[in-house]
Amino acid sequence: MDAVALAVDEPQTDTEQPEPAAPWWRRGLTLLETLFPAAPAVRITRAHWIAAIVAVLAGTAVSLFRVSGTGPFQTIWEEDSRDVLTDALNMSGLKAVTRPAVGYYIIFPRLLGELAALFPISWAAAVLSISSAIVTALLALTVYVASAAHLSHRVPRLLAAAPILFAPVAENFLSEVYNRPVCLHFFALYTLFWVLLWTPQGRGGRWSGLAILFFTATSTVLVAGMIPLAALRVVVRRDRFGVLALLTLLGGSALHYSANVRGLTSRNGINETVLDPVWALKMFGDETVPLSMLGFRWAKVLAFGPDVTTSVLGWLVVAVIVAVGAFAAWKRWTRPPWLLLTVTLLHAVALHCMMVMAGGGAAMRYVLVVELLLFAALGMFLSPAPRESPAPRETAGWRPRFDRRTAPVLALAAYVLVVGAVNYRFEDTYRHNSPRWKDQVVAASKMCRDDPQLQHVWIRTAPQPWYSIVYVPCHELRGWDRPCVPQTCRDLNAPPMLPPQRD
Repeated sequence: MDAVALAVDEPQTDTEQPEPAAPWWRRGLTLLETLFPAAPAVRITRAHWIAAIVAVLAGTAVSLFRVSGTGPFQTIWEEDSRDVLTDALNMSGLKAVTRPAVGYYIIFPRLLGELAALFPISWAAAVLSISSAIVTALLALTVYVASAAHLSHRVPRLLAAAPILFAPVAENFLSEVYNRPVCLHFFALYTLFWVLLWTPQGRGGRWSGLAILFFTATSTVLVAGMIPLAALRVVVRRDRFGVLALLTLLGGSALHYSANVRGLTSRNGINETVLDPVWALKMFGDETVPLSMLGFRWAKVLAFGPDVTTSVLGWLVVAVIVAVGAFAAWKRWTRPPWLLLTVTLLHAVALHCMMVMAGGGAAMRYVLVVELLLFAALGMFLSPAPRESPAPRETAGWRPRFDRRTAPVLALAAYVLVVGAVNYRFEDTYRHNSPRWKDQVVAASKMCRDDPQLQHVWIRTAPQPWYSIVYVPCHELRGWDRPCVPQTCRDLNAPPMLPPQRD
């Protein structure tokens, strides 16, 4: 009895002590880990392959059709002609691919130039344009796939990927970038942002991501703006893919810098550096954001200087989207990924300031990357909240069901499509009014045939006085209609020689 009483009277002690709170830096790393989630495991089926092929073909067509007038199959513009194709026709493959131009290496565009050089010279314009359009469509598909771990709904993913094909600030007379090998790095730089956030499960995804990293890092000096994100991934996730990504970006940046230090190339005379972040931020608000939201046709005046009315109109569009998003978030129709949204906006501002200060102004082709980031951020802001319960099934027939969760992001997608359609094609571009490449090749071929001593000809690919010319060897133009000289060639169409007979 005494033992029982003693047991009852003993105080109950709790042996489980509460866990100490994690330090602030550990909590911060845990939060940042959500920036690099593992991609959902998906079993790739034949249907996926068919959908991907159809998407790439459709994206290629959308990209190609942006070039009006003479068209993408008969025009070669600026560096694509005087650097990429000219060197591919006149140098060995290794020497041409590893030759820098306009201040940095352009490895991948030069590889497309080598591809074009394998075909008849009259096909060069079409090969360069089609190959560039296919790559652009593949980059858009990559963004759509890479964003799956961050954006569960298809519409925000499409807003992040599809505008690559119809960016409203591009393909005007100040920014002819579509279907051009040299300008692929603008689309690749934006894709690189998503690749650095991507953690693919399969080997194919990892290899494709590393390929994009390598070719982008060796084709533009602008990859320096992505080094902080790659370094953050290494610190937070500490995976092999992140380490390889960081080393690739550092190596690419060092490669471009070394070319300038060694005097192999330079941007002297092309632009003037202006190290003024306040000025760059002001330009971001006054010009870049309104141009991105309204497109070039509705905000053309901003490309030549500030305009208060147009700037206010562009920011009014942003204000309406923010107001709708705030209301939808209050009603719990949307659930934005706030950390990813913040990082996306920070990259839009940082890349804008870097490019503007390095170039001494906001060239329209630089606005393209910022515009794509802004569209992606707005899609995140209106990202629909997941369903709390399965949608009820209809008992008979099918009726469209209004979903408040998706209404805001669908409205944004409709607006982006309208602005993209309004700015899809322009008729005052240089490629629109360029001479037909095939006609120029025919005329140059005649010159080479008429003068057997002629070694090279210049073929103009754009209206004068622009320096869009190709230096073509005459042996590429004369074809195979030259007579066969004994001991230098063998005529395959000649009758076979009979072996000598013995007496």
